[in-house]
Amino acid sequence: MKKTVIVFTIVSIFAKIIAFGRELVLSYFYGAGEISDVFLLSMTLPVTIFGFISVGVTSGYIPVYQKAKTEGGQDAALKFTNNVLNFLTGICLIIIVVYFIVPKQLLGLFASGFNGYTLEFARKFTNISIWAMVLTAIVTVLSGYLQINDQIKVTALISVPLNLGIISTIIIAVFVNSVYVLPVGFLISSVSQVLFLWFNSYRNGFKYSFLFDYSDKYLKSFLSSLTMLVFSGSLQQVNVLIDRTLATTVTVGGLSIFEYGNKINDFAMGVTIVPISTAIFPVMTTAKDDLVELKKTLEEGIRLSSLIIIPVSVVLILFSDVIVTILYYRGEFKMDDVLLTAKIIKYYGIGLIAFSLREMFLKCFYAVGNVKSPLINSTIGMLCNIILNFVLLRIMGLGGLALATSISAVISVILLYRSLKVSLKNICIRTTVLRCLVLFAFSGIACYGTLLLYKRLSFLMNAILIPFILAMFCFGLLYLAATFLTKVVSKNDIISLLHR
Repeated sequence: MKKTVIVFTIVSIFAKIIAFGRELVLSYFYGAGEISDVFLLSMTLPVTIFGFISVGVTSGYIPVYQKAKTEGGQDAALKFTNNVLNFLTGICLIIIVVYFIVPKQLLGLFASGFNGYTLEFARKFTNISIWAMVLTAIVTVLSGYLQINDQIKVTALISVPLNLGIISTIIIAVFVNSVYVLPVGFLISSVSQVLFLWFNSYRNGFKYSFLFDYSDKYLKSFLSSLTMLVFSGSLQQVNVLIDRTLATTVTVGGLSIFEYGNKINDFAMGVTIVPISTAIFPVMTTAKDDLVELKKTLEEGIRLSSLIIIPVSVVLILFSDVIVTILYYRGEFKMDDVLLTAKIIKYYGIGLIAFSLREMFLKCFYAVGNVKSPLINSTIGMLCNIILNFVLLRIMGLGGLALATSISAVISVILLYRSLKVSLKNICIRTTVLRCLVLFAFSGIACYGTLLLYKRLSFLMNAILIPFILAMFCFGLLYLAATFLTKVVSKNDIISLLHR
């Protein structure tokens, strides 16, 4: 598993760099204003709406596919895949019809802070981009198909065609001086993403057929678990919806600033949490009847993700303003935007470890077929997040939304761990978690020392980038030493890694 995680992480870093490049290009040409707000809304709305379903699809598809392939062979698994693909396409088309009946009402849910002119502007963009929802459904199913067929590197690259297309679209829109190129280019880029996955799926045995056989027992099994999975996963999407909607009420460009900060958080999670949780989920599913192996897999996942997420977390907390200045402070992105974005990154950084643990615990529950516990705990977490959103937004502005998300994630992790101990009585990962927390404390002290070093070097050199790189190099050495002291990493782990 370690080799799979390492390969997937490396490929994911490449894909996330391109994805982050998209935000850099957008912030450079359009800054944080009305156009960027509208474009971001039009891109995220189809994904967010389908996101209410996609978490359940991902978690429910893989176990049922494995069962279909084991019991009925490749033909049964392909029939099941096509059934799911066509079912989701039909659902998306129905949602799109509903959107065109009440477009402004739906947009108002996502952007209550937009005035009448901006809302009409957003409607014109979204009338084009909404069709990407169907493409998102196809991407979700085919990425699951490739993942279960050991094409982990391909699934890590699925965002590359999309983001390269969007980067090109933004540049073309500026060159021809027409913002309406943006939604058209986004839709074309989404098509290229589907073509990329479709080609790789066919290379790995996928054959499409236009069918929907409701009598298929595997489809029935999938749909029976989908309701609970969708409801549980959609709670997270409700949080996302509320965060984005409240961000539009703070200031013009508030949604853009929130998204720019969120993308840095997504980048951190995408190169740490996502690769590991994606790699271990099939392993957990296979080991669901062997509690010893399941516990071992869970501990390994927590240890590997924490090993990477801890230094990222402390760096985001202490160097947030420096990171935003280096990445965004150019073109139409002003210093006020830098300061606001830095607050969002800092408060998201506080919750990164909790995000990581929550993802691991959820995968473990889904692997053993327990969707009730995640549902109950996710509901409590969502309610906490909503309450904290409104309280902290008044006190802290946009940064309060990020802090509310982090605090609710910590609450969810505590509740999930308690439920995990009840559900799987032999599961006890307290030692692993405690070692990671000690490592976090050591890392915080080391990072603060390198922050002082950075400030001194920045003053002497009258620069930002080079002192930051030197500070990160020193922090890396200190962090490596801390991993040995806390026994999160052993000498044998390093030797094994080098051999791989």
